[in-house]
Amino acid sequence: MDSKHGCLLNTRDTFLIYGFAKNMRQNILPNELVALKAYANELLDLDSNAIQRMISSGMKKHG
Repeated sequence: MDSKHGCLLNTRDTFLIYGFAKNMRQNILPNELVALKAYANELLDLDSNAIQRMISSGMKKHG
């Protein structure tokens, strides 16, 4: 996870996993980090058809 930008990067896809205003909270909790990393790994295992289905069902696509 690229902690500076709050996203997970690979050569195929970029996912914003969790964003928050730094004036609202300083950082995520250790248990949140574990859960977010697990979710990120699930996202990176998806093929393009699965990603399209997620976008179609309401996941926002930016860029």
